[in-house]
Amino acid sequence: MHSTTFRKPSLHLVVLILVMTSGVVMRFWNAFEIPLTYDEYSSLYRAQVAGFQEVLDQGILTDAHPAFTNTFLYVWLKVAHTPFLIKLPFLLLSCMALWLTYINGRNWLGPRAGLLGAALLSVGEFPLMYSQIARPYSVGLFSVVFSMWALHRFLHDSRWSKAVVLGIALAFGAYVHHFLALIGLVLAGYAAYAKWRSLRSLIPVLVTGIVLYFPQLLITLHQLGHKGIGTVISTPDIPWLAHHFSYIGNHDLLWKVCLLFLLGITISKWKLVNRRHLLVFLTIWLAPLFVGWTYSVAVAPVLQDRVLIFGLPALFVVIAAGMDYLKPHLAYATILIITCLGIYSTAANRDYYALFYANPFSGVVA
Repeated sequence: MHSTTFRKPSLHLVVLILVMTSGVVMRFWNAFEIPLTYDEYSSLYRAQVAGFQEVLDQGILTDAHPAFTNTFLYVWLKVAHTPFLIKLPFLLLSCMALWLTYINGRNWLGPRAGLLGAALLSVGEFPLMYSQIARPYSVGLFSVVFSMWALHRFLHDSRWSKAVVLGIALAFGAYVHHFLALIGLVLAGYAAYAKWRSLRSLIPVLVTGIVLYFPQLLITLHQLGHKGIGTVISTPDIPWLAHHFSYIGNHDLLWKVCLLFLLGITISKWKLVNRRHLLVFLTIWLAPLFVGWTYSVAVAPVLQDRVLIFGLPALFVVIAAGMDYLKPHLAYATILIITCLGIYSTAANRDYYALFYANPFSGVVA
């Protein structure tokens, strides 16, 4: 008889399962009770029309967003008739974004950086709330991390199939949100920098992206005539920026201390981390903030907390980058403790579920 030996799962795998489970559970917690926000009601109203031409005229050309979300809702509402079903694709994409955040962190900066980056994205109130809303934000989170994954594959294998996937990913992001088009330019720019000796390999990326984006470009040029949404939001200032950083920190001292502690570890390991990749991740987070701030001050206000959510996966992986230079058991213990503290901060200190589920309209302008 042949004996079979049971292979004990690695500590890394156990922590990964716990982190991913935490993120999924927090997003689907009491999922049938997640309410529709005013923002969702508005978009659903525009999507419930007789034909796509009306969606284009009333919901896309007059909106500040690209075509994807309103188009998708127009189709999805044919089969989805309850808040849970309406939100389901957005919830699922937000969960996939958690997984790809881990994969990107592992590929670019190290496996434990990816693990902790995904943990921070899993339990923070800011990404959690917008993952539960049927608007472009969870789709955009997925789009960013999918594009980063596709870029990594392309940089290591420039065959046309990988290039086409990258072009599709970048074009898809531009259909979801204009700030994602900006992040796409950052990623494309880095691809050109990394492949400057073989720029011909970028041709399939550019051709695919431009051809797919062209219909949206015509819509975007029409939307630019509206300049901004200055009648709805105000021009950002320093107090707004402080509020935004506080929002990333859950408006909670406990979670802010956790993030600063982790950032301190990364800074202490600065000479060991891959600084070029760290700079790419920082640029993905900073570019929307810088361009959005400049446009808001010079032209018309467009900068809101929600449009800066797309850079959060990159920011959180940067904050977590020092984990791969700690002793493994210390790093995994830190990741588990931080995950638990994040759950406590969001669910208990912030009382997220009671407040958001009972009063969804306030969440729209958090």
